[in-house]
Amino acid sequence: QQSATTTPAAAATGPAAPTPDTLHTWWHDVASRLQLAQATKQVALNCTPVDKTATRLILALEPDKQALLGDQRKQQLQQALQALLKEDLQLEFRVQSHEQQTPAERQRDQQQEQREQALRFIEEDPHVQKMQKQYQAQIQPGSVDLIKPGT
Repeated sequence: QQSATTTPAAAATGPAAPTPDTLHTWWHDVASRLQLAQATKQVALNCTPVDKTATRLILALEPDKQALLGDQRKQQLQQALQALLKEDLQLEFRVQSHEQQTPAERQRDQQQEQREQALRFIEEDPHVQKMQKQYQAQIQPGSVDLIKPGT
């Protein structure tokens, strides 16, 4: 088990730490709201929380994602967390396997579910079914994709 720690920060000034039952939900929410460059955001989205106290947050990063982590990204992530949470947190990373779902994995799963729902909606549409029957048409597997708002 490897560990990399950022420079210790001052005492926390923000709200109390989340309970263990809500820690993962809390991290998913926080990670999605962080204002970061894409590469640093990927570090946050690929971490799972191990522990949070009033002064420290420990995040786990899978060994295969370790290349994402560097001193500059750690510092940027810590600054973004402090700005968002209004807390002076000491941020610690542990490179270790974990079973909890990361925010990136959750986003991927939600997008897949949305694609499947869209495909079911299309397949159940009477007009689509009529065209399929009339023209022997088929919906190509993988041809249904999500459109991001604003694109």
